[in-house]
Amino acid sequence: ANCRLTCGSGTGADRATVDAASGHCFAAFDGVQHSYQEAAAMCAALGGHLPTITSESEDDAAFAAVRAGDTPWLGADDIAVEGAFHWTTGEPLGYSNFDPGKPDNAGNADCVQYLADGAWSDAGCSGAGGVAGTLCELELAAATPAFATGGGGTKAVAVADVNGDGYGDVAAINPANNTVGILLGNGAGGFVLQATYATGNGPAAVATGDFDRDGHPDLAVLNATANTVSILRGSASGAFTAGATVGVASGSTSLAVADFDQDGVLDLAVAASATVRLLHGNGAGGFTAAGSLAITGVPASIAAGDFDHDGKVDLVLTTPLAVLVVMGTGGGLFGLPVTLAVSTGNRGIAVADLDGDGNLDLAIANGAATVSVFFGGAGGFGAPTSLTVAGTPLAVVAGDFDGDGATDLVALTGGTATLFHRTGRTFTPAGPIVATGGSGATAAAVINANADAAADLVVANATSATAGLVLGGAGGLAGARALPAGTGSTSSVSGDFNQDGRADLAIVDPAANAVFVFVQTPAGTLVPSATITLVSGGNATYILTADFNSDGKLDLLVVNTSFQSVSVLLGAGNGTFGAPLNTGTAQSPRRPALGDFDGDGRLDVAVPSATGNVVSILSNTGSGRFGRSDVAVGTAPSAVVVGDFNGDGKKDMAVAFTGEADVKLLIGHGDSTFSAAAVFPVVAAGQAIAAGDFDGDGKLDVAVTNTSTATVSLLRGTGTGSFAAATTVAVGSQPAALAAVDLDGDTRTDLVVGGSSDITVLHNSGTAFVASSFGVGAPVSWVCVADLDRDGHLDVTASTSAPFVTTLYSAR
Repeated sequence: ANCRLTCGSGTGADRATVDAASGHCFAAFDGVQHSYQEAAAMCAALGGHLPTITSESEDDAAFAAVRAGDTPWLGADDIAVEGAFHWTTGEPLGYSNFDPGKPDNAGNADCVQYLADGAWSDAGCSGAGGVAGTLCELELAAATPAFATGGGGTKAVAVADVNGDGYGDVAAINPANNTVGILLGNGAGGFVLQATYATGNGPAAVATGDFDRDGHPDLAVLNATANTVSILRGSASGAFTAGATVGVASGSTSLAVADFDQDGVLDLAVAASATVRLLHGNGAGGFTAAGSLAITGVPASIAAGDFDHDGKVDLVLTTPLAVLVVMGTGGGLFGLPVTLAVSTGNRGIAVADLDGDGNLDLAIANGAATVSVFFGGAGGFGAPTSLTVAGTPLAVVAGDFDGDGATDLVALTGGTATLFHRTGRTFTPAGPIVATGGSGATAAAVINANADAAADLVVANATSATAGLVLGGAGGLAGARALPAGTGSTSSVSGDFNQDGRADLAIVDPAANAVFVFVQTPAGTLVPSATITLVSGGNATYILTADFNSDGKLDLLVVNTSFQSVSVLLGAGNGTFGAPLNTGTAQSPRRPALGDFDGDGRLDVAVPSATGNVVSILSNTGSGRFGRSDVAVGTAPSAVVVGDFNGDGKKDMAVAFTGEADVKLLIGHGDSTFSAAAVFPVVAAGQAIAAGDFDGDGKLDVAVTNTSTATVSLLRGTGTGSFAAATTVAVGSQPAALAAVDLDGDTRTDLVVGGSSDITVLHNSGTAFVASSFGVGAPVSWVCVADLDRDGHLDVTASTSAPFVTTLYSAR
């Protein structure tokens, strides 16, 4: 899945807003003063452009991001034809908000800016008349699946098909515990940690190659603290065994693999302070010292390639002050280093034919917030072309990330990735700046993780102990949208509220005491439809949808945790809803569930009471109001799930608790009464529960979150009203939200888990659950699953404490 995070993520913006109608994101940078052209270049470097405002709602959203008193540029001018203002896209101003008397074209006022009150004015494009702040219109930044690597401080990654199944796998080094983790790819964008293997102390770099010529990829791991290279020998199964350990110079930083002496066997070049150590491969997995090269400085990176087409492998290195090229002369020998460029903060290197002329080119990440591109040719390398990056790039990677057949570049800046699309010898920022699924991104490798036409990127997140997967596609590095929802939503629900055959969305916000309704357009975007104000102080927290009055239109039910009640909002069938109809519950009501407990054909509601230690059964009268009876269950029930767990055709309840480390099953009698609870232990108290047939045996199982242990407990149903002993699956920290659904269309029930700052998707393989994580930036209290963009794939909406909900749009 390709998924999105939040507006302005990773750009350094001081604040950002989203126009709910268009889904456009506006990011503001306080006090930055630029000319019109400089501001346009800054926005382009962030993958966006100066704002092009097409409606009043966009105007309001854009200006809401601007700091009071700032007066940034808009993307409109009449530079080409005096008096004919147009957007930078070439479109005329279909909507405008000029101050009275403006534009007046006074003094060559050819560009448009916001005034301090939000009106527009024309101004001189130099900005000399007073332009403060910069405002950019951006795509929404992408969230990224991240996979645990079996250690800490993932510093480098390498890609190879280690088990011969035709799918790319990942080797990720973990300096915190001196291991390398092997993540096996499934060809659909998922990875599972197969095993970790010991390295030497302080692993800093990793490379792959068939060093023993047995047809299976091996690994070479540079251990910076131990001053060694560890060889791990691969096998047909994808497992590795310890091989040779070779000493290298102290202060070694990186390594490259190639046949430097043209004997048909792979060798190693290891860069260290003031030297490059060459290691000759013997074809059996062993290496011997084969001389060294003197260089100036401490190299950050090294890469190999035949830059002059003479059949001999050459080297390129970056140091803090220069880019060095060393030409191979044959037999493992090299000439003197030549300084290609003098610049500061040089880091990562990408070697590829970037312009399609048959010559290898170079891209260098450097400290000047740029990537320098050197195009190669028969006479060596030409003068650099600079690409502006938002932030300091630590690494750069080459690949066809948008599937158009041309090699593009991606620059990594710590926690984000920026795509530069290539046309000929021109690179332009393309699509959004995307998150890398963690922080401290220092290295990356190209992989085709999901068998499409576009290259993907696996990223080493050094401070997150993860490898992030950034998927490419026709739109570049694509992602999702954030919908404004008051000051912090706690739950959401999807249904066709306007009866047009498309899934819509309703979001509840306790601080605003309101429900926000969004309907889906034919284009697959969500736009506001209605805002329903609830009783003040009720702390509306949870929401469900059903047809409670049997009129064929979906209604909403909201739980008011402070007022010990539920409110029913009867739907009009057009995306709007009536005034609340209230029914009392026991005190401190929590996460509800629907079920026909009395067999009358109408859906009733089960509401757990956190301090009353009961579940309130609300029997539907058919009018939007309910009768009530309470069932004692235990200490602090937090959530309930309804199903037929014993096969008698009557609805039963399974209850999770924050005050007990167990799940209790109550068998229904079909008359809104229940048998005494049966108790099934789990590892910790939980906040959410879901049911599904997880093992495909036709019997209903249960999953419950274990908040304090960052796990989900699975209880396999027997079909007779009981469960087998619980097993656990690791997820993100503090799991508090849960949904069971076939997310990937393989007929097996998967789990979607919301945690402290992420969504974990547990893909059901039939025998195990494989985890993928997606950052959302705030604690998740509720997850809702529906096809919200009409692409035939289910999407996930996360309710968080942030003033929006985050929707993860599937690109499966």
